[in-house]
Amino acid sequence: MTLPTAPQPQQSDLDHPALHRRLLSTPATRSGLRFAITIVAVDLIARALFGESSAALLASLAVCIHLYFLDFDGDFRERFVGQGIATLVGAVAVLIGVLCSSPLWLAVIVTIVVSSSFAYLRLLRGYVSRSAVGLQGAFFLPLMITANLGDAPSLLGGWFLGSSVSIVAALVVLPHRRSGLVRRLLADWLRAGAELSDAVGSGEDLATSVKTLEDSRDALLSQVTTSFSQPGAVGHRQRALASMVAGARWSMPLVERLTSRYPTDAGTLAELSADGFRAAADLVGGGALTADLPDIPAERTRDLDALATQGPEVLGSHYPVRLLSIGAMNQLYQAALSRRCTAPVPDVGHFATTKPSAILRANLRWNSLWLQNALRTGFGAAACVLIVRVVGIDHGLWVVLAALAVTQVSLSGAAGATTMVMIVAGATGGVLVAGLLAMLHLPYPVFVCALPVAAFVARRVAGSNMALAQMTYTQFALINFAVLAWPPHKGLEVVRFQDILLGAAVAAGFSVLAFPTGVSKLLRSLRSKAVDSAQGYLTGNIAAMLAGVAEPNSMRAALLDDLDAYENALDAAFMHERKRTAELMEHEIALTTARDLLIGGDACAELELLAQADPKLRPIACELAEWWGNFTPSGSVDLEPPTF
Repeated sequence: MTLPTAPQPQQSDLDHPALHRRLLSTPATRSGLRFAITIVAVDLIARALFGESSAALLASLAVCIHLYFLDFDGDFRERFVGQGIATLVGAVAVLIGVLCSSPLWLAVIVTIVVSSSFAYLRLLRGYVSRSAVGLQGAFFLPLMITANLGDAPSLLGGWFLGSSVSIVAALVVLPHRRSGLVRRLLADWLRAGAELSDAVGSGEDLATSVKTLEDSRDALLSQVTTSFSQPGAVGHRQRALASMVAGARWSMPLVERLTSRYPTDAGTLAELSADGFRAAADLVGGGALTADLPDIPAERTRDLDALATQGPEVLGSHYPVRLLSIGAMNQLYQAALSRRCTAPVPDVGHFATTKPSAILRANLRWNSLWLQNALRTGFGAAACVLIVRVVGIDHGLWVVLAALAVTQVSLSGAAGATTMVMIVAGATGGVLVAGLLAMLHLPYPVFVCALPVAAFVARRVAGSNMALAQMTYTQFALINFAVLAWPPHKGLEVVRFQDILLGAAVAAGFSVLAFPTGVSKLLRSLRSKAVDSAQGYLTGNIAAMLAGVAEPNSMRAALLDDLDAYENALDAAFMHERKRTAELMEHEIALTTARDLLIGGDACAELELLAQADPKLRPIACELAEWWGNFTPSGSVDLEPPTF
């Protein structure tokens, strides 16, 4: 008896050009091939120019930094600018490493400053976040070999050789063009918002539209879970996209409270809101606009004037239309900024994009996880430098890189220990595979042929399981070192394994010291403060509206500060999550509910000012106060410590 076999593809299918296109369309595959081709070319050129030297090793390391750690996407200009800036920053890092490599006390102090600074800059997300780990290698290599000024020309030559070839490869060898996934998902959410606006305006059942919006929202948030995939804060276009993603973080309890407008409601704001969402989707998706952008703020003013003459039944059901218009006009405004266009400035709910300098200043506080993690990273790397230099470990760069691998992906003692185990397990597998090649005493051409295969596999699985990624990279690194320094030294694999183990252990120890109980307690405290502040802001504005007075702006400023602290802490704590865990979703619900309450408070404050100027708007203000007053209990968040 034989088992049934699956149908085998016909030869014509295997030879079809579409199959090759599908294989090459995967970004990870393209990155792997690009990395494999470039590393072989640079290694052979560097070995011919510099021989077996630190300059050749730095040239090879430059390729790893540019095409393994950074691997920027984007259009031609964005990739060229990003890789060019990384090259210049790396050159400066090389010089600092040379100038500060001795005496030892100077090397330790500068390591704290440089490594902490790189880690702190990850707060800016995007390209900067992806550069923060890899570019430190350019600093640590000359520092760990105790380079002197006489070594600087050759080291810079090696760096510029590897960087220049990498830039050419990034631009023309299976280029990593913008995948556009975040933009596409954001456009899907905007179109779902347009469908919901149409349903509200036409009096249709909203269940299907709400479900579509929820699904598109979840897909978008799942994509931007990590700090690497979020739009960055450097550049106004990226900041505009980041603001749009933040605007898409609607809490579903708020959306589920929306109702269709009253049958006799003749307003056109819902239709214009739908047009605004669609125009924003076209802008984000890169499509051409066929008409002028809708002026939603002006329509909101006309809508208020028309509402003043309507009966209470219309007032009671009309606010969802105005709520949707707030989202539409803010998303349209930011979408226009992302395409260097202009759109009407929103009259409520608008948050100016924050410049990088302001973001960095705002997190210079002791309860900032970004600052704590930066200090932990800096002191951990400095401890590795001190140990390596005192003990006299050869090629101590491996020790430091292992420490950085732990500190950059964990924010608790338990997580640090787990990360250390996974890194060591992966390194063990890599050492065994590479060691097998060395024990077979294979000739040099075999290692040269094995190098592109190892490089491709390492880059291809870089975003997968941490242990697998560490195993494949360790295997690649050992083979790469053998190609640069032939013949390979006996016992080199064991020494590398010891280096990785030492670095990971030091970093895990600093994780325990910095976050002995993890970050959950701090997150819960920040969550409680943010939600309480948001509820106080909304209820304060409702009370002020009913009393006919304006609430002071100091409450709003305090709330924005609390929200920023909570959101930045979440980004730091979950910056390496590859999926939205139950704990992360719990915090997301709290954060989005707090932002919804902020929008409600802003809407109440705005309408109170209008009602003071025009008393005929007072009934509308009372209906608005009642709507948000009813929302507050259903949108409140259980602030008891969660159990996981």
